[in-house]
Amino acid sequence: ALTYKDPALKQPATARLDADIKADLGKQVIRAPGLLLQASYQDKASPAPMDVELKTDAEADLVAGSAALKGLRITGKLADKSLPKPVPFSLTVSLDANWKTGAVALRNLILQGAGIRLDGSVSGALPALASGAQPVTRGMNLSGNLRSNSFDVRQVMASLGQDVKQVPANTIVKFSTDIVANGGSGQVGLRRLDLQLADIKVSGDVMAVMPALVSGGQPLLRGMALGGSIQTSSFNPRQLMTRFGI
Repeated sequence: ALTYKDPALKQPATARLDADIKADLGKQVIRAPGLLLQASYQDKASPAPMDVELKTDAEADLVAGSAALKGLRITGKLADKSLPKPVPFSLTVSLDANWKTGAVALRNLILQGAGIRLDGSVSGALPALASGAQPVTRGMNLSGNLRSNSFDVRQVMASLGQDVKQVPANTIVKFSTDIVANGGSGQVGLRRLDLQLADIKVSGDVMAVMPALVSGGQPLLRGMALGGSIQTSSFNPRQLMTRFGI
């Protein structure tokens, strides 16, 4: 275990790593099944420690240039003086990557916290990471999907210490979408978007062309153009504004 002391901390920060590392020097394969990392940190302004735990089965093939984190699970608690109490969170995912080709895949992703759950997956390639080309988005091609549970906006905001006076009770949100990004054309967007906000349903595609993804220019939003096709269910704007106290 490692311990770090600093006057800015309420208590020493700690980190602990447990791993059973197995290396096959002939095949150039390294495995670390049951890898466990635990860390805790608390500054003087925080009412409670921020705790994080990571568990996974790790493997790297140095010849093929591949790495994998199977069954990666990260759990912890976010603590801050702005929060009424620490907020638990968790992330589970399986990660496969290849530093020689730039291929990357996040599978069976589940992120939970503050009453929100996101499920999805993302895969694609970042060849510039392998070749060292600039910008890093050159040749990028990513796609995936993301969906949420039905969550109450008021409850989520309350758990994060936010003012909920203007948010009506039972304001339910749920969404799902496909995600696309292409560094060659500079296109990023959401396809087959399906969003429900209270009594309003929104569906369609939202796409953006971002030249800075191709050129590497700054700021990233310079020259961005938006387009797409959106449909909504019928709703009464006056009733909606009244509901939210506008």
